[in-house]
Amino acid sequence: MSKKRIRCAVHGEGDTVFVCDHTLKSLRDNAPRGLYQWQNEDGNVNAWCDECNARMERSAANGNPVPLKFNIETLCPVCFEGIRRLNGGGHLYK
Repeated sequence: MSKKRIRCAVHGEGDTVFVCDHTLKSLRDNAPRGLYQWQNEDGNVNAWCDECNARMERSAANGNPVPLKFNIETLCPVCFEGIRRLNGGGHLYK
């Protein structure tokens, strides 16, 4: 596979960043919600908030083999950088 690309009306074309819908709200209301991020096998950034991270941890602790479903949104990397700064850089998983 290859990196997914996105066209932002403000910043032009860039690598797609996939975020939970709570994280996207931070861009709209400037409220930090925590930030967890990792790069998938294609090199695209995936990010989620404190609330979604807690749900994933509870699911794992309960031995739930079913992946949780999230409302996923897409952003350009420049828009995402604002969210990253708002959340103090966030936590990076490798």
